[in-house]
Amino acid sequence: MKVRRYKNIIALESDPGRYIGFHSNSFEMAELDFDAWRAMGNVALATHEALGELDEWSQEESSEVVDIDLPNTVQALSLNIAQVCNLHCTYCAAGGDGTYGSKTPKVDVSRATEQIRYFIDKLPEGETFALKFFGGEPLLYPGAIRDIFRYTELYTAGSGKKVVYSITTNGTLITPKVAELMAEMNMTVVISIDGSAEANDRARPTTKKGPSTPLTLKGIEELLKVRDRLSSISTNSVFGSHNMDILGAYHFLKQFNLDSMGLNYAPEKNDEKLSEQYCEQMALVAEAAYAEGGLEALLKITQFSRPLKNIAHQVRTENHCGAGKTLLEADTEGKLYACNWFMGDQKEVVGQDTDIFDDIKSWQNPLIEIHGCQTCWAKYLCGGGCAFMNKVKNDDKHVKDVEFCVRTRTLYALGIKYYAKSLENELN
Repeated sequence: MKVRRYKNIIALESDPGRYIGFHSNSFEMAELDFDAWRAMGNVALATHEALGELDEWSQEESSEVVDIDLPNTVQALSLNIAQVCNLHCTYCAAGGDGTYGSKTPKVDVSRATEQIRYFIDKLPEGETFALKFFGGEPLLYPGAIRDIFRYTELYTAGSGKKVVYSITTNGTLITPKVAELMAEMNMTVVISIDGSAEANDRARPTTKKGPSTPLTLKGIEELLKVRDRLSSISTNSVFGSHNMDILGAYHFLKQFNLDSMGLNYAPEKNDEKLSEQYCEQMALVAEAAYAEGGLEALLKITQFSRPLKNIAHQVRTENHCGAGKTLLEADTEGKLYACNWFMGDQKEVVGQDTDIFDDIKSWQNPLIEIHGCQTCWAKYLCGGGCAFMNKVKNDDKHVKDVEFCVRTRTLYALGIKYYAKSLENELN
């Protein structure tokens, strides 16, 4: 897909001979004529009129834009219920066994509830606190999840504060009893699965080296029985050198008609070709999704839903996520991190139990500023990039991964293309 830029305006060819302009600050769109398209490709060939119109639009500001400024107040806590796993994923970022190198496999419920109480107490009345259950595989200890939930509900009763719950799980341990607990909690459930049995079993075998897919699919089946009492059910897939059949995974997973799917890329050193392949596959996914279900189908894919929603509502952000600002992660020993993917790295510990260290200050400024993204046209859609991916590629969480930037701009340009096509269809 051809993309051109002139100051605050980018342009892309949505169809042969049809050009869409996008204002990177206001998120407004307009159809461009060929003169404007040519001017953006080669200023030397531009007419005075075309450049004048582009300059005028580039300088425009919109009163409709909403800027999201994340406060440095913890509004969400991710708890590692287990630092051990019943799967042995080939690409595991948690030490290969879900432990993150820890010898403490299970959360201490009393320690976890002390942390929960500490952060909830700091929230003003009327606010919502998000409690996330993570691992390893958190459903190895469903009793701990139940105890934490019941404590939290009792503690916040009558406080004017609401708690919402989510879990990321491989789904292999979801029994009718576990599904009922999730329904009682009105959970947001994210199931980790990488596509069809062939791909998923190869990348995500059980610790006994057996297939995990039948167990995960059984778990999804149990969740669907209580779907009306869950907040949402989604899948999360990871792609990289272990598996690049993203289009195949999309077609396999859409059959379950869940609320959304994440089609994520796992960075590696010297992964330029793989990263390019990911972009090519995601372009095919976008084409297939839009052809089958229009913008609604694209909105079910996490990598497209973010830019599409932000464009639709003209919402700008300076932070890719809330790591170290609105979100902290706690391991089974009570250590606090800005991001769960940094667990096990002692240099990344930002607190212990309810004691927050000065190290957290390195996360306090907007990520666009920290990562030097001011000149990127996608900065207000992206919010400065992923610190963990930076660390993987550059050994420094705040030195941006250039390949991540290329992937992000590609995905967001695809989002702009199909958003524009959707608007055209509405007008016709």
